[in-house]
Amino acid sequence: IHDNTAPSGAGIFIRTEGSPVIDGCTISANGINASFGNGGGIAVQSATPTITDCVITDNVTLGYGGGVAFVQEAGGLIEDCLVEGNDAAGTYSLGGGIAVSQSDPVIRRVTIVGNTCSGFYAEGGGIDVSFTPSPVIENCTIADNATSVNGFGGGISLQWGAAPTITRCIIAGATAGEGLWCFSATPVVTCT
Repeated sequence: IHDNTAPSGAGIFIRTEGSPVIDGCTISANGINASFGNGGGIAVQSATPTITDCVITDNVTLGYGGGVAFVQEAGGLIEDCLVEGNDAAGTYSLGGGIAVSQSDPVIRRVTIVGNTCSGFYAEGGGIDVSFTPSPVIENCTIADNATSVNGFGGGISLQWGAAPTITRCIIAGATAGEGLWCFSATPVVTCT
């Protein structure tokens, strides 16, 4: 799924109560063409997909989730995927690789590398979790991601009531912004 544009979900848009299985796909070079549109690669809105063995690369958003956005009480599973080289390019954008807003997906064995938040005050180069969700992030590698000069959380940003469980993850090499940044958030982080 390559080189598409849309106001949200430029590669794939999964909407209310949808629960598709997306397996073995490459979702690349898709872009959001509306301010604050979500999910350059994949937007998941009030839905519960299973996304496995996918490559999600070089997508751009002007809102949440350069690679993938889980918004509005979305859930489901993303597992054994590569999320690389995506960008949250809008002002106040969140989640260069993956954004989770008011949602609780399981993010398992996902490699999230080389993503950026290049927009002004954009936050969460690898992952952003915001607004009272409680996703599970386990056995992931979150490395070499970056935020803008004004942003926070090169690896992961957690804010505004975020309460994720982060288990056995590698968070390393944030080239700008902190590895893990929290603001009004209560994560549970375990390494064993």
